[in-house]
Amino acid sequence: RFHTRYITCADARTRARTPTHTHTHTYTHTRARARIKGLESNEAYLKRPEVPPSASLDHHGHHDHIGAVTQMREAGYEVAVTAADAPMLKEVGYDVLIDDKEVIEFGSLRLHAIHNPGHTPGSISFHLDGTPLLFTGDTLFPGGPGATQYEGGDFNTIITSIDSLLFPFPDDTIVLPGHGNDTTIGTERPHLQEWVDRGW
Repeated sequence: RFHTRYITCADARTRARTPTHTHTHTYTHTRARARIKGLESNEAYLKRPEVPPSASLDHHGHHDHIGAVTQMREAGYEVAVTAADAPMLKEVGYDVLIDDKEVIEFGSLRLHAIHNPGHTPGSISFHLDGTPLLFTGDTLFPGGPGATQYEGGDFNTIITSIDSLLFPFPDDTIVLPGHGNDTTIGTERPHLQEWVDRGW
């Protein structure tokens, strides 16, 4: 679905970075890049001459994750979001819709899309195939689920989503959320009932 120039490259070399204040994970596969997560203040990223055009994958449509969408699109990046959250980008636009269970390839790397409603109707996570890395956006954090008090959020939905779609991953799966620190599935899974009991 993404333009081939975004996903065609040579031998694999992967690294992850979490730039301060951008809520963005960048995965580099030789000359191909895929940006996962929110798009806040990414002007410095856009000015980097060594970065070729790539796709930006939005976990959801809240304002703190789409703040630089206009600049990204103007710079030649395709912005992707789920159909359920696409209306939240009506003022800034988007280019591609991401489907549940879609496999997004860049180089030899494959991202598996996981529709995780609850924080928003179209929230989506990504698992990097062959690694323990799980990008959960604002669905799962250290200590509990993402906020559900905003329009489109639903606590019971996010709990079901986490329990049925994320907690089946192995204990050593590294959870990379949209804000703050990382955690693991094994650390968070035992606390599910506590979250249910407290209601957040």
